[in-house]
Amino acid sequence: MTILGNLLDNSLTALESVSENKNLYIKVVYDRGRVIISVKNTYVIPVKYVNGEIVSTKEDSENHGYGLKNIKKTVEKYDGYIEDDHANNTFSVDIILFVKPELNNE
Repeated sequence: MTILGNLLDNSLTALESVSENKNLYIKVVYDRGRVIISVKNTYVIPVKYVNGEIVSTKEDSENHGYGLKNIKKTVEKYDGYIEDDHANNTFSVDIILFVKPELNNE
């Protein structure tokens, strides 16, 4: 829930300031022991970096900006892979999580 909740919250926040050509793309797929999550959204407020990390552009940035960090922490915890990118006013996050098969104790 941490991953999808934060991805959607970040996307919807970015879309609030977009007046034309609002786009949100969400894809979640399970395939051969992997969960693949892809979220893309348009944005207009420039992405802000501090010390090489994306930070919140909200006025109260001390109490915001933890979403992407929490996503990355969760993906790392489960030995997954995450890639984020922003170009041409589209922010994208692609995640792969590996689902370990449950052992059947019958």
